[in-house]
Amino acid sequence: MSTDKEYGEIFQIIPAGPGWEAIYCSPFKDGPFYIAQPVVCWAVVESHPTAVIGMVAHHHETGELIFASDSDNFLGYNYPNCTENWEQEALNFQERIKARESNHVKVAEVESDI
Repeated sequence: MSTDKEYGEIFQIIPAGPGWEAIYCSPFKDGPFYIAQPVVCWAVVESHPTAVIGMVAHHHETGELIFASDSDNFLGYNYPNCTENWEQEALNFQERIKARESNHVKVAEVESDI
């Protein structure tokens, strides 16, 4: 079928059930803190071990699908009756990014002092 650089060949496409969503950390600083995008289908892909990855519409006009987890701000999958606190997960993600950026600035300052 199709080949992806990270996962290898897609063996099968399976329709997603109603209510499944890919959850992403929002780029907005004042909220909402996460964004939900419907999972269109699941792809059974070649990897070690074989994986099932959610796919979402990348461009609604063209119908292009991408792996939900390929985005750097991907948090996970939401499903009916899921109890995960996605707002807290998004806030934790933002804090990790801030800490990483702060560490990069500190390293750059030390290197410039040398």
